[in-house]
Amino acid sequence: MLKTLTERRRKIFDYICNQIEQMNEFTTDYAVSHPEEDIAESWTYFVFSKKPTGDWIVDQKILFFYEYPELIRLRSENLSNLLQMTEEF
Repeated sequence: MLKTLTERRRKIFDYICNQIEQMNEFTTDYAVSHPEEDIAESWTYFVFSKKPTGDWIVDQKILFFYEYPELIRLRSENLSNLLQMTEEF
């Protein structure tokens, strides 16, 4: 009985630690599912969020896009086009 209870507590602890680690590494739960989805979700955060200032892995993924001026321009164009579309409605 005691061994089973200890094992359950260990599994719960491991699960919680894993969730905390994923919060530091991925933008969304969906990003965890596949590397391509991780890139797509990181791109979405790059386009629609402010530039991160932290040093978590998830911040580094988003900051990666800021290393390319052409992606920064594309981000600006996308946001400008979205703004224009909302003004037309």
